[in-house]
Amino acid sequence: MGAALGSDGLHAVAGFNSAYIGASLIGAFISSDAATAGTNVSKVAAALRNVTVSAEEVASAKKVAAVEISEMAMNPMMQIEMIGSILDTPDCSSVGAISSLLEQVSVADVQAAAKKLSNAKLSVGAHGNLANVPFADSL
Repeated sequence: MGAALGSDGLHAVAGFNSAYIGASLIGAFISSDAATAGTNVSKVAAALRNVTVSAEEVASAKKVAAVEISEMAMNPMMQIEMIGSILDTPDCSSVGAISSLLEQVSVADVQAAAKKLSNAKLSVGAHGNLANVPFADSL
């Protein structure tokens, strides 16, 4: 995501994902000076619309997710959360079951999700000097 903006200028971008059972919110946080805000928002929107994923990236993401799941399972509060989530998602009854589901995710699955993202309706929220921030319908 950061490659979309380049290295010159006063800006930063970070991707985010907030997921819940059956739904998620995917996007980017952008911090920019007012003069280049419009250009930066447009570049990040274009990057979100043109996501490509390689097999190596999917394999790497699976490893990171597996480590994060294992670490979360060691936290007593997360154990309680996992017990509660079994009611909604019986397939996720243990760390092993979650890891098994993770391994079933294919590159094609991830590419299909990326395609959905590329066709999704974008929204924009902004704070500060908004003179150069584009409206969502122009992205």
